[in-house]
Amino acid sequence: MLNETPALAPDGQPYRLLTLRNSAGMVVTLMDWGATLLSARIPLSDGSVREALLGCASPEHYPEQTSFLGASIGRYANRIANSRYTFAGETVQLSPSQGENQPTRRTGRL
Repeated sequence: MLNETPALAPDGQPYRLLTLRNSAGMVVTLMDWGATLLSARIPLSDGSVREALLGCASPEHYPEQTSFLGASIGRYANRIANSRYTFAGETVQLSPSQGENQPTRRTGRL
């Protein structure tokens, strides 16, 4: 299930929440702002449900925390200077994630 949120990310753009469920009752919630893992609720044999991730109480709290809770790692574990890199002698330009002339935190669109 994909839900639009009324809140905006710090960059002023809306973000969405995605909830995935399986037949065993596990429920995972993700946020498309920063590819953030929000929750992983796992059913136990006694009928209770356990949260498996350490995170914030709500998506709105993520910009305020400084521990990178829920962060996921893509192909690059750091920033990409000037949003470009060289591969096989070719310069690959990425979409900047933080404005022009800023480092890219994610690979974005090519």
